[in-house]
Amino acid sequence: MPPSLLLVIGLSQFSPVACESSVKTEVNVIAEAAPVSVASDFSLADIAALAHRAPHSAVQPPPGFYMSTVVHKVSMQLEPGPTHACAGDLRIDVSIELTGRQIEIGREMTEQSCRYSVVLRHYQKKAAVDGAVFTKYLDVVKAALRATPPPTLQIGTDEDISAATRQRLEQWIKKVVDQHLESYQVARLAAMQAVDTPDEMRQLSEACAQGV
Repeated sequence: MPPSLLLVIGLSQFSPVACESSVKTEVNVIAEAAPVSVASDFSLADIAALAHRAPHSAVQPPPGFYMSTVVHKVSMQLEPGPTHACAGDLRIDVSIELTGRQIEIGREMTEQSCRYSVVLRHYQKKAAVDGAVFTKYLDVVKAALRATPPPTLQIGTDEDISAATRQRLEQWIKKVVDQHLESYQVARLAAMQAVDTPDEMRQLSEACAQGV
């Protein structure tokens, strides 16, 4: 089973409408960490060139790398109200995914099984801490959505949400999510760099000599 995380939070806010009852806004956060794939599409020279151009380049050319990205999308639906005169509940689903998760190991490593397995375990550790930081990021986003009320909306009796209303809600969600994205990127980079302990790097360089 691919690792996945489903977190749902309900945030109740009320917006004034033209009818006697008010519209209840429910925000659900649906989060998923995609499975990690492994490939050897790049040579060690290719990987060294990529590492050299990276903002935080390594001292020694790495035998591979791990990469991932976070994406989010918003969908919303206005549920039918009790009568035609009143709008129903507004449901907003915020999908946040840790995706594009891939471990790349230099092609030459596929012919050196003693090193390949050690290199793979090394980048699997980076993928694991990346997933852990992602979970913490979600907790921060959930708390922020609870603490930040949605914009004041005028929702009529139409069966669909107007383009202007949809845009305002999407902008609100994006602002709340993105305001914590920079600190998340810093935290995930620090967590993955912390895997590169002296002992870990020694195991990488001495794997074949140890007959691993």
